[in-house]
Formats: sequence, structure tokens, C-alpha cells
Amino acid sequence: MTDPANHMSDRPDAPTVVTNPKAKTMAEQPRTVRTRSKRPRMADTPTPRRDVPGEHMEPFRAATSDPPLRDEYPPMRPAEHAGAASGAAPARSSRQDGNDGYLRLRLHLENNTLTLVGMKAVEGPLVEHRHLATEHAYEISVGQQRVATGPVPDLGPNRAFPPEGSPPGQPGHAFTTPSYQEVVVRVPRRSLSLANLPRTSVSLLRIKEGPVTLPPMAAAPGATAEAQPRAVREVTRLAGINLDDLPDDVRAEVLDALR
Repeated sequence: MTDPANHMSDRPDAPTVVTNPKAKTMAEQPRTVRTRSKRPRMADTPTPRRDVPGEHMEPFRAATSDPPLRDEYPPMRPAEHAGAASGAAPARSSRQDGNDGYLRLRLHLENNTLTLVGMKAVEGPLVEHRHLATEHAYEISVGQQRVATGPVPDLGPNRAFPPEGSPPGQPGHAFTTPSYQEVVVRVPRRSLSLANLPRTSVSLLRIKEGPVTLPPMAAAPGATAEAQPRAVREVTRLAGINLDDLPDDVRAEVLDALR
């Protein structure tokens, strides 16, 4: 049975419930226990070391309406870079390290015709895509030499659910063929130049039986559609890039990217 003396009550004059009379109360001073560890510990009465600058906080000056002195708040200066302070060589760009980066080409696809609408130089390595698992892919060649391949995701008709309350003749998904689309391709910077642009071609491929694994470009430099006609079909091609045929803004981007 429950002890009536330990019964909890919400009355203001209710007695204190004590379950263990021998236990110490919180008002008592806790006993300090010293360990035998050899690790350094903080002194019982630490004192600041005035002989070491920066090891202690300077005392605050008394509140006053006078502005602070210049010595109290020196102006902040940017810290020097660790490499510059030690005399180390500055970081080199990707072109200085032998990695020329890559070029990002934007192509306009309309009525199965590819048109170059932009080109940007990007620093960093470009991964060679030899495993093509998407429905469409691209291939860039200079003459007969294949220099880049990669996937083209999200190309084709747009899919959407029919609107709510549509007539019975519109079951399932709604397919809409866009009038034009944008295709982004990438090629190593060292593969293109102003001299070989007229011989550069960009092919849009359709993977009929995929996925397709391509051999290394050094081992099989030819066109993929010709090497694997059963699995790959060429949809369209931009045959050659002529600077004189490009708009002024696109020509300026190409010249800036290939300089």
C-alpha cells in the first residue's frame, strides 16, 4: 500500500516528500574529489600571464562618451595567404596544368535541323561518356576523328496528364511535340580550334537498341552510327561550323571560347 505520508498534494502547505532521509540535500556543499591523473589541470586560482601577448583579454575601459583611441581599436588588415607568406608558387589554372578544360556548345533543334546558338569555355576535366543509356545521344567529330560523345536527356515529346474533367476521349497521358528544343553538348577544349571549325560536325543520334557501350575513341575513332547501325541511327547533323554564317553575338562567344 502507498504510504499516506508520501502522498503528493497540490496544497501550498503540503509537507515535503522525502524518500531517502540519509541522502544529501542540494543545499550542502559538494565534496571535491581529486584524481591521480598525471594530465595537467587548471589551477584552483588561475592567474593571467601578462608576459605573453595575446594570451589574455584586455580589460574594458570605463564607459565614456569620448570616441575610442586608435591604439585601442587598430584598423583591420587582410591576412596574407599561406602560400604567399611561405613563398610557395600560386595556384595554376587548368590550362597551365595541361588540362585545357572543355567547351559547352548550345544547339537549337528545329525541324530536324541543328544550329549553333552559343559556346562557352569551362575549366575542369571532361569525362568521356562511353556508356549511352538514354534514348538520344550526341557525337562530335573533326573530320573522320570522333572527339566526344555523350547523352542527351529529356529530348522528345513532352508528356502530361490530361486536365481534370476532360472528355472521355482523352485517357492516359497527353503528348505534345515542341516546335523547337535546345541540345547541350560538350567537347574537350584541345579538340576544337578556329582552323578546324569548318571540319567539325555534331551528330544527334537515336539509340534504337540500348544501352550502347562505345569503344575508346583512340581504338575506334569512326562514326558510331556506321560502326553500330543496328543499335544507333543518326537523326540529324550539323556539318561544319562557319563563323561567317553565325550571328554577331554567337560569333563573339565562339571567338572568346577559342582564343
